[in-house]
Amino acid sequence: MVDSILSLGSDALSNQFKLVFPNGIPSGGNTDAISLRMDQSFDIPQQTIYKYDIDFRGAKITKTGKKEETDKTVTFNVRLDDQWVVYDDLNAWFKMTYDPVTNVALPDLLVRTTMEVHALNSAGETSKVFKLRNAKMTDLKIGTFDNSTGDPIRLEITITYGTLE
Repeated sequence: MVDSILSLGSDALSNQFKLVFPNGIPSGGNTDAISLRMDQSFDIPQQTIYKYDIDFRGAKITKTGKKEETDKTVTFNVRLDDQWVVYDDLNAWFKMTYDPVTNVALPDLLVRTTMEVHALNSAGETSKVFKLRNAKMTDLKIGTFDNSTGDPIRLEITITYGTLE
């Protein structure tokens, strides 16, 4: 039994991943800094198909329809740097999406990009890529300032996307 289990190969480790913007973020900026400051979890969005029930004479059957019901958002945290460069880069992208001060929103084509999550194997090589195409930032939140801790401030980012591949 042990030989059979060991012959399955190494397990995919949940802490071995990187976030990549292969085309950069729309406002420019250092995407490597954003990727390297990802030190917390990232959940790949759940994919959901529309479901409906048929009730007939006491029996219930659940069927699926030709409709996607996926919530097209993903939220993650990035560790903030001492000079606020990561914040400035992400905030520039956020303000391209909509700037509440100037009331300007650029066209979707200019504010969307591809965001990839690379699952790494035990050698640190990419073994699987999840692409969130047409990613657009919709929320940017600065974490809590707290005089009683030595932890870094984090930025909470919410992205909407078009498709997950």
